[in-house]
Amino acid sequence: KAVFFLYPDRASAEAGVKSGGTGFLVGIPVSGMPGSVYLHAITNHHVAVSNPNGPSCPVVRINRLSGKPEIFEFDPAEWIFESGFSDVAVSPPIGLDGRVHSFAIINCDSWLLTAEQERDGEIGPGDDVFMIGRFVDYDGVETNLPAARFGHISMMDVRIEQTTGYNGRSIVLDMHSRSGFSGSPVMIFRTLGSHFIEQAQPGSFLTGGG
Repeated sequence: KAVFFLYPDRASAEAGVKSGGTGFLVGIPVSGMPGSVYLHAITNHHVAVSNPNGPSCPVVRINRLSGKPEIFEFDPAEWIFESGFSDVAVSPPIGLDGRVHSFAIINCDSWLLTAEQERDGEIGPGDDVFMIGRFVDYDGVETNLPAARFGHISMMDVRIEQTTGYNGRSIVLDMHSRSGFSGSPVMIFRTLGSHFIEQAQPGSFLTGGG
């Protein structure tokens, strides 16, 4: 529920055309107001602002609890990004209502991996990752139906020039992907017996011997 789909315009969003990308929702804590957050949509710059291979897709489509999805008609110029930096764009604060919309928030304080967590967790090549996004051949058409894709970390410190001109650090994944998944959140996960779950629980997993 933390992901949404992006389209070139309202008509495309209403029809569920096979173009666009994915984004996810994050909550930024409001200073002095415990429990309150600013809600923002996050995606790739090359999806919402400047797509070198087609039209930009700045329009956000988010599921409602019932009925057709809600469409937010952002303009490419409304998306916030840092020129020459990573291929990331952020929407202005977006207004959602838990009584109306079907959504979840990725909390920046607990979900976004820090350099310290990366180091302490010894995260590196071979670690499992997955992403949740838009499989354009079947994405629910008139409603958002995200798909999961899986892979592994391949390289941790690579200088690959992005479409924004950014040539800083990138992490390379060996991932099953295709058009429509641009902007998807990428999650790292570890199984029983890993650093994240140090004690395997009897009966909670399968072994090669059954």
